[in-house]
Amino acid sequence: MTSSSLLFTTHFALAFCRAFTSTNMMKSVGLVLLLIATFAYSSVEGSNCGSSVAKAIYEKQVLKDALNACKSDRMGSAALTALAAQATCKDYEFNEANGGKCDEVAAPYMKCVAGKLGYLNYGGSIHYQMIFDQYKSYAVARGTLCKNQYDNGVRVCGTTISNYAFLGKAGCIINAMYQSG
Repeated sequence: MTSSSLLFTTHFALAFCRAFTSTNMMKSVGLVLLLIATFAYSSVEGSNCGSSVAKAIYEKQVLKDALNACKSDRMGSAALTALAAQATCKDYEFNEANGGKCDEVAAPYMKCVAGKLGYLNYGGSIHYQMIFDQYKSYAVARGTLCKNQYDNGVRVCGTTISNYAFLGKAGCIINAMYQSG
């Protein structure tokens, strides 16, 4: 529900209340209609959490730059070539929780991307807590409902990131957010 439709619903509730002559009844009916409009608005707001967090993660220019830079990296380029060569991996989506062999093949490319984003520990392993903290900050910035949906997504998807597939983990969390919203 948009703010204009919420405004319309509120005006409708007030007009409906004026139609009644009893003051107590007018207040009761008005309160009920206002509560209905508020709950309808809050449920629609919750459904936007997943798309807002997805946009914050996937549409960052720094991510786009890292993805492009790693296409010309020797190991990253080899991984992309290997993905395209395998029939089961041709339609591989980096932002989906794919798992399995294709994640393994894509790992050198995603390790490069993680490195460009500063997501690697000193030894080259992925710093998963940094990633989850960043993703959570996007949800927290959108309010308690989004934070709760994000936390539910993490419970559903877990905190283990295998084969540097951090974008796939984000996709899993976002899908879980849509389902809980």
